[in-house]
Amino acid sequence: MKELSPKVKASMKYDKANVKQVKLSLNKKTDADVIAILESKDNVQGYIKSLIRNDNGNQAEWIEHTSKELSDLGYFLCSNCKRGFQRTQKGIRHSDVPYIDGQPYELHAIDKYCPNCGAKMKNYFK
Repeated sequence: MKELSPKVKASMKYDKANVKQVKLSLNKKTDADVIAILESKDNVQGYIKSLIRNDNGNQAEWIEHTSKELSDLGYFLCSNCKRGFQRTQKGIRHSDVPYIDGQPYELHAIDKYCPNCGAKMKNYFK
């Protein structure tokens, strides 16, 4: 039998101490809709984690910015992560990171989640 490299051994030791794997069995006939959704995702693990975290009480709301000057300019804070977003005609733009990949980052009015922490918003802009 082939000897495992030190790197593989270290990885196995780390996984044993820190990783929990969960198996999910889906029926191809009765769960076809769920399978189709999961297969359409680039990151199934991240998608499932975000659903669980958002369903597990990770709720927040948009609150007025603590700075009167920024509040007057239409800035709001996520009550969960306290990151600032600016209300614009197209939606809300992240005030701390205004550009991602060279484009202004906008949370459109129909979105119900904070783009920073993923919290589900009780109040959102329609």
